[in-house]
Amino acid sequence: MNSNEHLIFLPGHWQIIYADIILLCIATIGTAIILRHWRTLKKANAHIGFALMLAGLWSIMGPYIYDLTLQMIAPYWVDTQTLSQFSERVHEQFRWYLTTLGTVLILGGLMKATINLNDQLRKTSSDAQIIRSNENLLNAIFQSVPVALLIKNKDHVIERVNDTYLEWYDLDRDIVVGSRSEFLRHFRQEDDANLMNAQEDQVLRTGITQRRRVQRPKIDSDEDRYIEITKFPIFDVDGSTVGIGSVSLDITEQLMAQRTISAALHEARLANKAKSEFLATMSHEFRTPLNAILGFSEFLQTESHGPLGAAKYKEYVNDIFSSGNHMLSLVNDALDISAIEAGKREIVKESIDLATLFRECTDQLAPSAEVKSLNLGIEIPDNFQPLNADHRALTQIMLNLLSNAIKFTPIFGTITIKAVALDKEIEISVIDTGQGIPDDKIDLVSEPFAKIETDPHITQDGSGLGLSIVKSLVSLHNGRFEIESSLGVGTRVSVIFPAI
Repeated sequence: MNSNEHLIFLPGHWQIIYADIILLCIATIGTAIILRHWRTLKKANAHIGFALMLAGLWSIMGPYIYDLTLQMIAPYWVDTQTLSQFSERVHEQFRWYLTTLGTVLILGGLMKATINLNDQLRKTSSDAQIIRSNENLLNAIFQSVPVALLIKNKDHVIERVNDTYLEWYDLDRDIVVGSRSEFLRHFRQEDDANLMNAQEDQVLRTGITQRRRVQRPKIDSDEDRYIEITKFPIFDVDGSTVGIGSVSLDITEQLMAQRTISAALHEARLANKAKSEFLATMSHEFRTPLNAILGFSEFLQTESHGPLGAAKYKEYVNDIFSSGNHMLSLVNDALDISAIEAGKREIVKESIDLATLFRECTDQLAPSAEVKSLNLGIEIPDNFQPLNADHRALTQIMLNLLSNAIKFTPIFGTITIKAVALDKEIEISVIDTGQGIPDDKIDLVSEPFAKIETDPHITQDGSGLGLSIVKSLVSLHNGRFEIESSLGVGTRVSVIFPAI
């Protein structure tokens, strides 16, 4: 008996209903399967083709749906024979058209889906090749970087290790992969494994990177090496922690370099302190005989106990007095820089009227300026705000700056003192029309004991401490020291103080 023989036992319209239901079920199941995978088809850009195939399928099913509806309802009003004849006429007139339309839609959809799926397959193949290439590149980097790398799962089992780690500890990859670190060779201190596991547990629990520094021997060295170990979480696409990454960096040379630098800095501080103490001691020792030389030479200049005799003697006495004063100036500079470097120079701030202080300084140096016919000028606004600074230090700053300007400004030149109020600052400048300073020498002129032959702002017979003292005193006030200069035009030396 074939599959349709049982239909002969049913009335004619029930055979039609039975067949229509089977076809409708098949079409419905097929449609449900396609709709269930619709998102996947859409991602593959094949959804349009399958939509055409569904439209074709249901076009072919049209007459059968009509049959099923007719056979289920019409018997209540029409006899089954008349109904069967009517159904046959409908099939004869419309089934060919709907079947043809459905076939065309199914074939068109099938072609469209095939083309799109083929394109997607090629793209997937290309993406897979790119992924493999990137994986090879990342694996090459992973294996070759000069730091030890490990990847562990949540159970602390090593899943991946790079060549550097194996070389450091002379281990085989087959032994390492699949093992827990504490079961490998004992290259750690006794509590090192416990600390490592605790650190990794914290990374898994918090998702926060952890670091620690350990001391371990390396296979090619008799001495311990300092290793900085960084543990970081590895996340899956959903953001859940699935493993631990470990990066070990040998920082032994870095630490040794830091220790060497620290030792050198300590020695330099000791040497600088010894230098300052030596300068202070020698300066005090020089000052005592200098005071005697200056006192007696000044006494001889006045000829209080009678004439010296020959005129040449008086010339010699004047030279002795002048040289003694110059040497005393050098000693005072050395004492000043020593006190500043030793932190013994105290700053006592008070409110200072700058116009008055400028006049006092220019009056004190006016004789030196008159010898070269220099024009000393002051530019300061009326009722200019007072400066809160140490009076003695500010006087020393101005005298040093003016002395330098006078010494290296040619005859008939101009020297100007200028004060300007800035935003929360006060700028004091000494501007001269001297020879200027080369650009490559500006940063050097304020260094202690600097001697630059081409620099007109360091006395060639002096200590080279004048501008260094100025810079240090300004720094004690939390101020700034700046120099602007142009060869053949002149130099502007500015000191900037906080206005408060």
